[in-house]
Amino acid sequence: VYTQLVFMSGAKHRYAAAEEIINKIIDAQDTNPESRTCGLWAYYFEEELTEMSAPDYNMAEFVARPMIYILISERTAQRMKKALNLAARCCIRRNVGLDYTNVISMSCLTTMIIGEITGDDELREFGKRELGEFVEYTRESGGFSEYNSPCYFKVVGDSVGRILKYCRDEECRSMAEELNRFLWEMVSTHYSAEFNELAPPFVRAYYDTDVEFENTDFVYYATGGKYGKYHCSMNDWELNVPKCPEEFYENFEKELWLKNVYYKKNNLRKRNTDVTIVQDFDSPDLTA
Repeated sequence: VYTQLVFMSGAKHRYAAAEEIINKIIDAQDTNPESRTCGLWAYYFEEELTEMSAPDYNMAEFVARPMIYILISERTAQRMKKALNLAARCCIRRNVGLDYTNVISMSCLTTMIIGEITGDDELREFGKRELGEFVEYTRESGGFSEYNSPCYFKVVGDSVGRILKYCRDEECRSMAEELNRFLWEMVSTHYSAEFNELAPPFVRAYYDTDVEFENTDFVYYATGGKYGKYHCSMNDWELNVPKCPEEFYENFEKELWLKNVYYKKNNLRKRNTDVTIVQDFDSPDLTA
């Protein structure tokens, strides 16, 4: 993320150090095609993937996401393309479920954009198809499975913002706009402008001060400073916050008592995918 910010800010005096960082990160990736974790990164340099009790497959998306937008020397760019391709293939092998909201949004983004950057039509089409399925699933459910998550609404927003900012495919941009409307309808109806907090219910949440600050910053950027609160907690997603449609602004001003069906029983979920939020495939409608 630091390296991405260096190159996006144009701080040329830091380019050499940033390139060194990227090369170290690429060196730490599992590139063994025979390995089940090929394309993945461990949490720490000091602990190899083989030493981890449970390698975190989310790291393929989390590491690849900021790396996508960095252009350095030709040699490093070629290494990055190879690393990104391996990360994208790792995402495809994992086959994350449509109800794993934050990771499915990143998977759509990384595979689609990496496909565009590297000219890999297979990756690009996979990402576009997965994005279409995610949009259809969200429509059917009436919202995200990670409903009103104070931690993960920013991850979805970041993915949507990056698609709108960088993706060249107009159909994908249109689908991202639809997801953006789901996102801000949800946030605006649950956000207290008086207390600068998201109100429950949450399907998935774990609070800490940094998360609270990031939420208010995210809303601040999305509404042009009209709502939320700026804390100057610099993150790479601040460069990609999608705009909140102004029609939702009035929701920030209201105190609302809501009863929502946020998950509808459906047959769109696939049993061979990695699911997290709603474990029961026969779950009935869920109301909050």
